[in-house]
Amino acid sequence: MCGASEAHQRLCECDPGFRARRSLIHMQAETFMLNGRAAKSIDSGKIRTLPVVVHVVYSTAEENISVKQVKSQIKVLNRDYSATNPDKTATPTPWKGLIIDSRIRFALAKKDPEGKPTMGITRTKTDTALFGTHDEVKSSATGGVNVRSSFRRMRSSSAARDRAMPRRRSAGRGAFWKTVSFPFSAARRKNRHA
Repeated sequence: MCGASEAHQRLCECDPGFRARRSLIHMQAETFMLNGRAAKSIDSGKIRTLPVVVHVVYSTAEENISVKQVKSQIKVLNRDYSATNPDKTATPTPWKGLIIDSRIRFALAKKDPEGKPTMGITRTKTDTALFGTHDEVKSSATGGVNVRSSFRRMRSSSAARDRAMPRRRSAGRGAFWKTVSFPFSAARRKNRHA
């Protein structure tokens, strides 16, 4: 099972407000589509670039992935979100009609929330050898890193849990690439959720 699915199921059972927040997000998205705002946004052709910060949490030198590998993952995300990924023809039939350029792109942040220059990558050495799906990596108290809030957050079902945490071997295309096998060989989850 995908770690995201495992975490989602756990949150549905353990966090009383999680389902309600998810329902609100779905209702807001439906309203956005029904009132035509989604179509207007896509029809405008405007591309929205979201600045992102990648937090590399590592316990060994091999896990301390390179800037090149991080940038590679950003490129993979941008190909997927622009519907220019080479494997889009392998999309299962029920979802083929949903393939579209989302007009959303990602770029490493150039400024931190205080306006200071940044590379968009942080690095944190940890003594923790393995993180599970219980968000330990998202807190320094449990061996991870505290993540700063952004200026404006996208609405999520859980602000503390809305950050993707790919494993080193499934992020981008690094020097280790020949050791990676399907489904991680495409540098993203094969069955991602929109």
